[in-house]
Amino acid sequence: MERVDFYKRKTTLTKEMLSKGLGKPKILVVDDDPSIAEAIKAALEGEGYEVITSFSGEDALKKLREKRIDIAFFDVKMPGMDGVELLKRTKKMSPDTYVIMLTAYASVDTAVEAMKEGAADYIRKPFELKDIKSTVLGALEDIEFEKRRGALVSAPAEEEMKDAFEEFKNLMKGGRRGLVVSRRNARELRERYGLDGVTYVLLSEEEGGHHPQRLDELRELILGFASNNPDSVILMGDIDYLLDKNPLPLVRDFLEGVEEGLASSNVVLILSGDPKNMDRVELEELHHLISEVPVGIISSSLSNQLRRKIISQLSFEDGISFTTLARRIGISDSPKLSFHLQKLESGGLIRKDEEKKYFLTEMGRNAARILEQIKRQHAGKWGKVVWIPR
Repeated sequence: MERVDFYKRKTTLTKEMLSKGLGKPKILVVDDDPSIAEAIKAALEGEGYEVITSFSGEDALKKLREKRIDIAFFDVKMPGMDGVELLKRTKKMSPDTYVIMLTAYASVDTAVEAMKEGAADYIRKPFELKDIKSTVLGALEDIEFEKRRGALVSAPAEEEMKDAFEEFKNLMKGGRRGLVVSRRNARELRERYGLDGVTYVLLSEEEGGHHPQRLDELRELILGFASNNPDSVILMGDIDYLLDKNPLPLVRDFLEGVEEGLASSNVVLILSGDPKNMDRVELEELHHLISEVPVGIISSSLSNQLRRKIISQLSFEDGISFTTLARRIGISDSPKLSFHLQKLESGGLIRKDEEKKYFLTEMGRNAARILEQIKRQHAGKWGKVVWIPR
């Protein structure tokens, strides 16, 4: 696999944001030492960012209410409201603001705790201004990553706009079993596609079909089939029909439940529907759901650029010790690296052997492949989930 690298573009990010009409990234620097706040401001304004300074937590909250802030630096130790409390209030008020903590060596444990509360990163004092600039570039990478993730499924490639049943038939090769949930008659499908070893569920309000409003029962039926056939293919057709018969939130919960239930299997799930029968909100919601799969891999575990870099390195060279990994990804802060490794371990993306070397799990390898897809702006197919409009 080609090594994934989110760090080649560096200083071009600000120019790209400006060229796309997004305006200058807005940065808030909060430190009770004005000399530190002003030094950071001068350094970042020289890079083309719009920077606001504040010298207390209370004043910072006021500024956060007045305008959108993309990135914020919070000093951990401040009189009155400290940085951790400011972080908690900021995340309630402006959850998308990317927060970086500024901390002295003695309060690194507090900074790590702040990351558990939602801070994206921390920088130790005393720091060099180049560290501030580099951290901002990493923050912009994270912000861009989130935007790419949500946009990937918005325009499927033309070659993937093929009939869902043809794709289903192709994936059935090799003796895999299949389940089709559709409004189409089973006999019609068998005659047209010549499918064997397929279980059919007819979506219909008529007797003999599965009522489209019994979504809980339908989910259990699908997951029951997957449990008995862990290497199968499932085609969930006529999503537009389900949306016509059910409120959008119920269909969303149904699809999320199916995706979560398939997390540990090798099942390929195909979702299909007619976009002409869906309104803009329904399509956006469906695209959002698909952009979140496979089931939590693209999640908070990979929302940080350092964690993506770890996954990238391990996909390039598996079985690396802590010391070697730190050197390869260029980080000297052991507590920070430990925190991110624990995040990836708890997320099931990496494992550590008896020799304390780190490896990607199967889910981690899937994550690395998906990161590669994101880098290449690939749309339409997402690992174990395929979205095919008809």
